Amino acid sequence: MHQHTTMTTGRASLCALGEYLRRHYFFAPVRERVQIRQKTVRYRPIDKLLDVLGGILCGAKTIAQNNVTIRTDRAVQRAFGRTGCAEQSTIARTLRACTADNVAQLEQVSWYYLKRYGATPHHRFHDARLWVDIDLTPMPIGAKAEGSERTWMGRNRSKTGRTTLRSTASP
Repeated sequence: MHQHTTMTTGRASLCALGEYLRRHYFFAPVRERVQIRQKTVRYRPIDKLLDVLGGILCGAKTIAQNNVTIRTDRAVQRAFGRTGCAEQSTIARTLRACTADNVAQLEQVSWYYLKRYGATPHHRFHDARLWVDIDLTPMPIGAKAEGSERTWMGRNRSKTGRTTLRSTASP
């Protein structure tokens, strides 16, 4: 008998994304190609690596913030196909156990995702250069808005804003 449980979360859109990625086996290449040599006590090393990604998606800026973002949100964990989340100290140990080979494996997986889902690899690099324009101009927002900081905006020195990265590439 399957029991339904109701969970509440403030990250419903992230749950929808997690469910979509899980159903389409999005993380299968990471699980197949990245092999971190570390013993498994409760969670596999690759699962801890995916916990880091989940924490980043939940807004964690450091590994320590995983304990208050994804680790406390069981709905997001369930949407990504997880039954729990590793503690931040064990995640940090796994990241320290990574070698140059693991970084190379992650780089290969990143290139796989870029080629499969990105538009940049379709550019003919041997025929022409790819021109990329990156803009870090701060956008004005209210002083009490999330992520707001005092920033230089030309003549308006006391303005608050949020620095966002906007990039465009040539066709």
